[in-house]
Formats: sequence, structure tokens, C-alpha cells
Amino acid sequence: LSGMGDAVFRTKTADAAIPYYQKALAINPGREAHYIKLARAYDQKDEFGKATNILTSAVNHLPPSAVVHLELARLYVKKEMMRKAQEELHEAMRIDPSNKDVGMLLIEVRRELEDGRKKS
Repeated sequence: LSGMGDAVFRTKTADAAIPYYQKALAINPGREAHYIKLARAYDQKDEFGKATNILTSAVNHLPPSAVVHLELARLYVKKEMMRKAQEELHEAMRIDPSNKDVGMLLIEVRRELEDGRKKS
């Protein structure tokens, strides 16, 4: 079902893919990828609240995952919520200190926070 959702997402709309991702998540709630794909579909529709709720659910129901925290951080960056993004990135770094994507985004977020302080 997740694969079907991917195909629909690529060829149609996020809206059309969401039911496939929801069903895949319902069938196998232990797969991190299902949470991430569903959150990305909601993000594509500009449904920030739903996207963050899905990823927060993943944080609460799955083993610790740097990837889930990174996805949450990306959503927060997109909404210019840099402090929240930084918190998620710190957690991701604690889980997987060698994750280069986390490190790179953390550098960007820190720069944004520094620039914001300079402007104030």
C-alpha cells in the first residue's frame, strides 16, 4: 500500500496518496517510513498541524529515530520555527551523532538564530 501511495503521490496529488499512506500505517504502525510519507503528503497540502501530529506520533510510538526528528525539524524550519527545529535536531544528534543531514541542518538553523539575534 505504501508503494501504491508513492505511485499515486508521484502521478497525481498528495491528496490522492494520503488514504494509501493512512492504510499502510494502520496495517503496520511499526514502520517509520509510513509516518514520514504520510507527514510529507500532509506537508505537500500545507497541512502543517497534521504533518507534525503524525511525526509526533512516530516519536511517541517508535524506537528513537534521528530520521523522524530530522523530518520534524524540516517542517519547523519551513514554518520559520527555528527554536523548535533546533530542539528536534539536538535530539536527532543525540540519537545519531554521525548523521550528516542532521549536522548540516543544525548549522543552518544556528545561523538563522544568530542572524535573528543580530537583527533584534
